Amino acid sequence: MSEDKCPVCGIDKISLWCCDCSPIICPHCGQVVRWFGEDADSNPCEHVLAWGTFGNSFIVWENKNVKLKFREFCFKKSSAVDESILKYSNDLANCADWLLDDFAKEEGLICLWDEIEGFWYGNGAYALFTGIDGKIMELLDRYNALKMKISERKKSFDRFITLLEDETTWLISPASTRFHLAQERGLLKHSVGVAETLLRFREFLAPKISEESCIITGLFHDVGKLGAPGKPYYLPNDNEWMVKNRGICYKTNPEVITMGLTVRSLYLISQYISLSEAEAQAIAYHDGQYIDENEIVAHREEPLTLLIHWADYWTAHIYEEGRDKTL
Repeated sequence: MSEDKCPVCGIDKISLWCCDCSPIICPHCGQVVRWFGEDADSNPCEHVLAWGTFGNSFIVWENKNVKLKFREFCFKKSSAVDESILKYSNDLANCADWLLDDFAKEEGLICLWDEIEGFWYGNGAYALFTGIDGKIMELLDRYNALKMKISERKKSFDRFITLLEDETTWLISPASTRFHLAQERGLLKHSVGVAETLLRFREFLAPKISEESCIITGLFHDVGKLGAPGKPYYLPNDNEWMVKNRGICYKTNPEVITMGLTVRSLYLISQYISLSEAEAQAIAYHDGQYIDENEIVAHREEPLTLLIHWADYWTAHIYEEGRDKTL
């Protein structure tokens, strides 16, 4: 077999899906870390400091400064552990997994793994990332906790999440161009907050509504703000005067086809997740009667629609504005 092919599945080594493995996602920007391929002179994004296989030094890329720091770290460790464990640690490959974890903790870095039994070149793959702000890490932990609660529609939910995380700006998109969380990860922060608030309201007001419905509608009610795969709706504003004098840090992408926000949200979601009528209504009319077009459902809202409207408003105007501290 050609050296450019995986000896197990025959797929090109540059494939992200070789041997049915799942790609590691950068916790900063959502880019996929490239595991395979002989071209180790580049990395997928600025946050990656090293990546490769563990258990085998077949493929590895590393930042020179990190490489030197890791060697110093191993030298310090050599007096405390069996030297044989460290002998392959000069290039961050073929070393014990706990060693990279300890190094990451000491340097304030993030180390992610995918340990898949039967990997054709070893036991798995790793990626070492720059450190991340504590508040961002907390947000990602809350986000992951919500994802773990999905069970009945887990397969379709996971497929949609994979699309969002791999092919859109879901993990880094702002929530608006200027006012409402017009900042990196603003949309994720708001979406996670709405889902969490919706779950709290459900517990006391409508426990018969499933948690899964609350998470799906809460997490994805504004997903239309992403635009489309490969075409982000919000772009950094290249007009420095507007940024400095008007505070308009983002602009909308003219290449994204014009449609209502909730229409795009339903368009994106429905391609992957089967929604109930109540869930569709909740997403379509979550802004409530603040929107003239929503009068069509006035006094005929489903309980979930009312709950998500309250959760959306409460999250945006109480939690995100810090007004909950006075309650």
